[in-house]
Amino acid sequence: MEFITRTNYRRGMKLAGSPPISHGMQAQADTDLNQRAASGVILYPLGWLLVVLSTDIDRQAPYFSYATGVALVLVAAVRYFQIREFPAIYRQGALRWRRIYTVGMFTSTCLWSLFIASALYHFELNEQGLIALIPLIMMCAGGAYSLSPHFDLLRIFQATLILPQVVVLILINTQSAYMLAL
Repeated sequence: MEFITRTNYRRGMKLAGSPPISHGMQAQADTDLNQRAASGVILYPLGWLLVVLSTDIDRQAPYFSYATGVALVLVAAVRYFQIREFPAIYRQGALRWRRIYTVGMFTSTCLWSLFIASALYHFELNEQGLIALIPLIMMCAGGAYSLSPHFDLLRIFQATLILPQVVVLILINTQSAYMLAL
């Protein structure tokens, strides 16, 4: 049985130092990750719509808000295609599929993170700012489950979602914002 080792880390995006796993187990983890990605196809654009309808972000930053919405729909469409075509893409190479998945995950995470950071910057810690944080918190929790087959992706996902919010909270420069940033 062939194992993924530290030597193959760069090619297989394998977390260095963890026990080696067989290619069959890696393929099953990738399949699980692909199936769990389906929730983002609907929830990311829907979450954006709920934030826009629940806050004044579309009045504060209309171009950025709507551009983010369009980008999230496009990323969701690509994700849907990737999920539907998983067997064909995966047969062309597991590494190729992982790269495509990682780029899509990172793109949607950056879009969401910057959108919420923008809302937080405009609204600070008033009711609308806190409403904007709710989907972010839910994504962090959902990401812990969805990305559990690939811990390294989970760390990237969580850091990308949280760090811009921490920076904005520090810039708000109030005791409440500092506490929330912690």
